[in-house]
Amino acid sequence: ACVECHGPGPRTRDPRYPVLAGQPADYLRLQLRLFAEGRRGGSAYAAIMQAIAARLTPAQIDEAARAFASLPEAR
Repeated sequence: ACVECHGPGPRTRDPRYPVLAGQPADYLRLQLRLFAEGRRGGSAYAAIMQAIAARLTPAQIDEAARAFASLPEAR
């Protein structure tokens, strides 16, 4: 589901959402935890991420972070 907004995917990514490909896994894990705890904002879309992240298990957060970190950095 993450690729729908953050790419990479078959459609052009909406530039309002950040690229996650190639970001360090530890950074992505931290951001997801902060969203889940309601301590991360930053845009008008933060509430969407807070709701999504709050439903993720620690294992799902780790899996998503590792998956995006393993992708080539977007250019």
